Amino acid sequence: MNANDALEKLFEGVVPERCKEISDLIARYSAQFRLTCDRDGFSIAAGPFSAIQYTHRSMEQMWLFGYAGLLALHCYATLIVLLKSSGVELNMQTVRKIPGQHEIEEEFAKLLDKIREINRAASEYDYVWPQGIPTPEQERQADAEQVLVFDLSCMAAAYVFLHELRHAMFSVDGDALMIHWRKSLHAMRSLRT
Repeated sequence: MNANDALEKLFEGVVPERCKEISDLIARYSAQFRLTCDRDGFSIAAGPFSAIQYTHRSMEQMWLFGYAGLLALHCYATLIVLLKSSGVELNMQTVRKIPGQHEIEEEFAKLLDKIREINRAASEYDYVWPQGIPTPEQERQADAEQVLVFDLSCMAAAYVFLHELRHAMFSVDGDALMIHWRKSLHAMRSLRT
């Protein structure tokens, strides 16, 4: 299956009611989604000639961020809601005394470290997939939380690709001012990291 077919399936799964509209835009702008050779970092970007290039490693990082989000919910969501509804201030020192909290926070931190490792690895052969997390290629899991992560990760990926499609559309339409504004926005965001 080529990258355009794979992305059309993604859009069909995430936004079926807009799939025809998205397909028409892809065709109208001759957008080509291209899985490129591996490289370090996070790489999904619209390039010249309506090419939207991405690496498999970038998709893996987005996938793992979905699982990191789930772990963050396990770590803090219930506590934040409970404390807020009780009018009690969030005190991380007190939170860390809760039985089991240290372990879940450690698991969360390890997953974030793994994402950084994948991002910085010299090649796709220089990192090992984290245990206990299904790969993006695996089928949707039966567990409700796994389904949640699968669906939200697919939605995030669709958003990112549609964002890049919009860059390609700006480029074809010659909307240089909008392109410049978007690049400036990206540059400002990168300064924060």
